[in-house]
Amino acid sequence: MPPGLAAYRALYLMMEDSAALVGSALIELGSAVAIGLALAAGLSIGGYLARRRFGPDAAALRATRRSRGHYR
Repeated sequence: MPPGLAAYRALYLMMEDSAALVGSALIELGSAVAIGLALAAGLSIGGYLARRRFGPDAAALRATRRSRGHYR
């Protein structure tokens, strides 16, 4: 929701008639992109750390067993 709110604010500022608000709109748009990238990075790093701490989950184990080249 936070990236969507920032993107909405950016679009709203772009629709205003004032040319002075374009800079603010670009900052809001950059903020939306940064929030989205931070959320994606946090999810990736959290998943990696969880796999390191607890091992792969059942779905990952099944996929490993089904993959080509797996030797028992």
